[in-house]
Amino acid sequence: MSHQLNHSLENFLGRYGWDYVKKNEQRLVTGWQGENRSYPLHIEVNDTWISFKVQPFLKLDIDWDSWPEIAMHLMELNDGTSMVKLSIDSDGRIILNLDIFVDDLSFERFSNVLGVIGHYADSLYDDLLTVLDNVCLLYTSPSPETRHDLV
Repeated sequence: MSHQLNHSLENFLGRYGWDYVKKNEQRLVTGWQGENRSYPLHIEVNDTWISFKVQPFLKLDIDWDSWPEIAMHLMELNDGTSMVKLSIDSDGRIILNLDIFVDDLSFERFSNVLGVIGHYADSLYDDLLTVLDNVCLLYTSPSPETRHDLV
């Protein structure tokens, strides 16, 4: 990550009032406390993109027999969203992601991104829990005190 971009992101987080942990030159970890749970936010930068990832959005105890049904529901939820996407990794972590180009990053654009990802985190969370309850999967949400420690 360029020094200027890194400095800008750190400055924006400070202006937004959020603490963060700098994991390396390409990754900052922060997050926020919602009404019912915490949301760990990873900000990852490469030459083209800045990725904002609520990771994990949820952690599943994977039941590989239910995998097709989970994938179908994630695709249906993705179809109803703009700008964000839900995915699942091989460890059973559901991730909420929003990518933007690195060009012309401003505090207004940064604030808009946090607003969009925060909106969808709140609105998709209950829908996702309902889906998981219907397929009888166990899940966990990150606790507020561990949001910066998540990898």
